[in-house]
Amino acid sequence: MERFSRGLYLLIGVLSIGSGIVVLFAPSLLATSDDPGIVSHLLREEAAAFVFIGLMFLQAWRHFDRRRIFHTAFVVFTGLFAAVHWIGLFGDDPVWWPSVVNTVPFALMLITIPRGAEKQ
Repeated sequence: MERFSRGLYLLIGVLSIGSGIVVLFAPSLLATSDDPGIVSHLLREEAAAFVFIGLMFLQAWRHFDRRRIFHTAFVVFTGLFAAVHWIGLFGDDPVWWPSVVNTVPFALMLITIPRGAEKQ
């Protein structure tokens, strides 16, 4: 399970940092010209957060023996992120696939919860 967890941390870390940097410098890839200016601003803020989250995943990958606190934060973050999409599904956005896609990281974080004794 360690190899899977480490690989997951590395993959999510690199994807988060990469996509965060791209959107940080080119929010127009996600925003349309009809969107109000605040949309680009909010996309850049979320992109900055994803760069930070990616760095935390890489920290957990690098210091695997001390990952428990990071992993707990990952479970909370991915759970909240998935919940936002599920609330949208039952509210004003009846598209189902974002809810399912955003539940996958949450499920993976639950599956890879650290077990046993670890250094803290």
